[in-house]
Amino acid sequence: MVTKYKCSECHTEFTDHEAYCENWREPDKKFGCPGCKTMFRKKDFPLSYKWASTIYLFGVVSPSVSLGPDIAGESSLTTLVLLGMQILSSTAIFALYSKAVLSKYSPIERVSS
Repeated sequence: MVTKYKCSECHTEFTDHEAYCENWREPDKKFGCPGCKTMFRKKDFPLSYKWASTIYLFGVVSPSVSLGPDIAGESSLTTLVLLGMQILSSTAIFALYSKAVLSKYSPIERVSS
């Protein structure tokens, strides 16, 4: 998957391959907009998103997958429906949270001159 960036100054869209590089040895001069030559620094994902995805993966998905077959073999239909509802509702909450966090997130920040 190719990540596309949008320049906050001239609104040019570009990829890592198309980015302007003034000096690859200096972190503040190795990633820039090819249109206006504004330099940027790449950012990491927000820590809250990393924690939420870890909690979702290990708190919801893993137990559901590992306990699902055991529950299915000896439980009633009601238990199976509740397990399915738990998985679906937590997936919906995580998806909405992801959309809210990532809509405000920009993978690059302008380097101050």
